[in-house]
Amino acid sequence: FFAWQIPTTVNPMSWNNGTSHLLGVPDDVLELVSDFLQDRSFSQACSRTWVLLQRRHVHYMVVLRNLQTVIAALTDPSATVRSITLDLRSVRDPGAQALASLKNLPLLCALSLGLSFNNVGNPGAQVLATLKDARSLQQLSLNLSYNQVGDLGARALASLKDATALQSLSLNLSYNKIGPAGAQGLAAFKGAPTLRSLALNLQRNNVGDTGAEVLASLKGNSALHALDLEFADNRIGDAGASALAALREAPALHTLHIGLRRNEVHDAGAQALALLRDAPAARSLTLDLWGNQITAVGVQALADFKDAFDPPPHYKLLSA
Repeated sequence: FFAWQIPTTVNPMSWNNGTSHLLGVPDDVLELVSDFLQDRSFSQACSRTWVLLQRRHVHYMVVLRNLQTVIAALTDPSATVRSITLDLRSVRDPGAQALASLKNLPLLCALSLGLSFNNVGNPGAQVLATLKDARSLQQLSLNLSYNQVGDLGARALASLKDATALQSLSLNLSYNKIGPAGAQGLAAFKGAPTLRSLALNLQRNNVGDTGAEVLASLKGNSALHALDLEFADNRIGDAGASALAALREAPALHTLHIGLRRNEVHDAGAQALALLRDAPAARSLTLDLWGNQITAVGVQALADFKDAFDPPPHYKLLSA
């Protein structure tokens, strides 16, 4: 633990040749603060922080014509990049090929790529899966919604389970024509030994009951602490909902969200999901069942689920 007191008010007249009251703070403390914030704005506090921290944490909006220039700057040997956020427009598969080179950054610990509506397809997903080779990467977020990824692309992305340092993964694969075969591939994350937090957004695909059943096998990952599964608009019925109730067997899972909006869940599925009350480590449970065929019988089961906790966990029950 460390503490370093910095004045809360700054007299502009105290600046001297572009430096400020930060002059007396050791470099390693400034670097720790910067890495905690993971925000480029701290590097702009004064000339000293700019020299020390520039390109340590970056956030760019990028189109295909300037992507190579951005990648070249980030992979320059003099760069000490720790976190990267890129919002990308119209980069398509060639852009995905260029982005894969980010895996070679030795100090990169957090990466967020916004690739929605970029038409990267299965070939782009295959290339992005090589980010598993980024040796220091601990946090990865890929927004690939509306990209025609398909089953083959989803199965390729499942190889991210082999990333040796990855602790937090968010994959937005909504609107990508993914079926049970793709869900089967994504179930491989049950074998990701370092993963603590996993979010899979599969809204408006076609995983169905079979896909839900195979993804319920994520209960086998004993390292997972937080799991977010979004299944809105996937034609999941009672069989799939009942299978997902098996996630209560995950030994370390304390935060769970299951989104089942506009599916085909009836009372039997709601009653099965109420068994999540038996999750041994549960602290935050969210079930979104809006737009299903649940009657008063299912609602009563969910109400009993809520009342089963003493003290009650954080919960949010949304039903039809």
